[in-house]
Order: sequence, then structure tokens, then C-alpha cells
Amino acid sequence: MRVLMALCLFATLLAVGYGGGSPARAACSSSNTSTTVGAEGAAFNASSREQNATACPADPTGPSVQGTWQQKDVCTIGGETTCAPIELCPDGQPKQEGWYQQADGGTSNLTRFCPTDEPPGPTPTDIYTAFKTIPLPTPHLHIQPPGGHTLVNLPTIYYTRPATIDTTLTVLDTTVDFHITAAAYTWHYGDHTTATTTGPGAPYPHQTITHRYRRQATIHPSLDTTYQADYRIHTGNTTSQWQHLTPTVTITGPPHTLTIHTATPHLTGE
Repeated sequence: MRVLMALCLFATLLAVGYGGGSPARAACSSSNTSTTVGAEGAAFNASSREQNATACPADPTGPSVQGTWQQKDVCTIGGETTCAPIELCPDGQPKQEGWYQQADGGTSNLTRFCPTDEPPGPTPTDIYTAFKTIPLPTPHLHIQPPGGHTLVNLPTIYYTRPATIDTTLTVLDTTVDFHITAAAYTWHYGDHTTATTTGPGAPYPHQTITHRYRRQATIHPSLDTTYQADYRIHTGNTTSQWQHLTPTVTITGPPHTLTIHTATPHLTGE
């Protein structure tokens, strides 16, 4: 009965504003961490610097594979004494063949290029593999009214705090900077309905994401955040322009408990 009275009073005093404590930070935090994990013959050494976000310790998967980049004139490979025109660059120089030589004897990322081209480096697939090793914040869902209770037909407000992460990894012996932001939010309202937005919502009175429940129940809403990344590659004394990485990474948030009540009006006399 006290919960219903409090919620009814809350609905009556919407113009006064929502209450609630300070938003909780996402679980787990670390800074200046260094991690080495193996993927596709690559050695990834992560050194994370987080801004407005909570980073978690890295979770290595797979063996570490160390190595170096190697290259050689295509025309001298295999003892060839002549070079077909297809293996020559526009200026007549022979193409170079480069590969990542692993310390265990294996090779990867074989490519051919001209001496005037950019030297070989990680491919977008290598970059995405590294992106997936970065510990990303778990979404923290905020609901108003606070306290885990709401009313049938009351616009229940949903929002979260956006995160921005800047970090640097070593991918195939190459330094790569990442700038990571949220691309989309998927709101699971707990009543078998969902919505996807590009914005994180906002608390009262600037709310942008609300949901009305039609019947009383106890449900478990949650939030998923899809992260996107821009990256740039450092090669020698050269730094590339920022490039957008097309694949994304989605982090699933934990469920919350929300009880929906039905309020019954009563007339009272003085």
C-alpha cells in the first residue's frame, strides 16, 4: 500500500521533477593496463586510456604469437633471374613481397607492393580482431521513477550515460589508435517489446525515451550497447588519417527488476 501511495504521489508531482541518487558506474575498473593476446598470428599489446567510461581487465584468449615483418624483392624469391612485367612497378622496380614472420616459424599476411607504396601492415580484419579484445563498458540502465516501481500507463523513462574510449594497441608489430563510441542502444522493456535508438536518452525533465506498460506485472528490462570504432595506424614516422571500422561490437547489459502497479483512485472528504 505504501508503494502504491508513493507512486501515485510521484505521478501527481511530475512537474516537480524526478528524484534519485547519483548514477552508478559500470562494474570493474582499471587503467594503464597492458595485455598481450594472440589472434591470427598477431601480437596485441593493449594499453588502454579511458575517458568517461569504465574499463575492465582484459581477458586474453589464445596463445601469444610474436614475430616481425619481413620483405624481399619478388624477382629474387626462389632464385628467379628474370621478372615478369606483372611483377614490376610502374617505375620498373621489382615489387616487394612482405609477410609477418612468426617466432614459431609460421607466416601470415602475405602481400606484394611497390617500394613507393605504404609498407605492409594490419588489414581491416586484423584491426577488427584487435577491436574485439578491448574491454568495453557494460551498459548501465537508468529507469525513472527510481526504486524499481512504476505505474500502468505512466510514461516510464529510460536512459543511460554514453561512453567514449580512446586506447592504443599493437597489432602485427604496428601501433594502432582506437577512438570508440556508442553507435546504437537497444532497449529491452521486459514486456516482449524493444526499441533501438542512436541516442542514450536523458532523465526527467529532458526525457527522450519512454515506455508505457499496459498491465501490472514484475518484469526484467535491460539495455544492450553497440560500439563502433575509428582507427589510425602509425607506420614509422607516418600516421594515417582516421578511418572508420565497419564491423561493430555489442555488449549486453544485465537485467533489472521492475514492478508495475495499478493505481486505484479514491475520493476523500475533509
